[in-house]
Amino acid sequence: MKPDKEMLLRFLREVDEDFHPFLSQKTKLSVFADKMLNNATFFYEVSDSGDIKGLVAIYANDYEKKYAYIPLVAVSPSYRKRGIASRLLLAALDYVKSLNGKILSVGIHTNNSVAVKLYLGVGFESVNTSNGRNYMEFKL
Repeated sequence: MKPDKEMLLRFLREVDEDFHPFLSQKTKLSVFADKMLNNATFFYEVSDSGDIKGLVAIYANDYEKKYAYIPLVAVSPSYRKRGIASRLLLAALDYVKSLNGKILSVGIHTNNSVAVKLYLGVGFESVNTSNGRNYMEFKL
């Protein structure tokens, strides 16, 4: 099930400045939300008030190359350090495994130590650093 657009936009605005550069500096948040809603599978948790606590979006639609890409992993500031990101990321990886897919590469900024720790913690390996990004791979 996908979040509705307004719910997703509220969440993107909340976590916007957690990314370097900010998400809103790279793209219009409404365009990013539309792209994910049209192409991604979502794994997320919602609070009792109906707000997204944490979310992983994954593009797992390249069945020819068996390639999946994760454009967003984020957790609301008030729900961090509770294992939400790891739990959702592992669910996304299980989903890709069920499709007989393979995550070949996930690009993250090398200065994002929280993201690097998260990906390494669930089994990703760093395979290349170029253009200011640390490319990581998870082999299924």
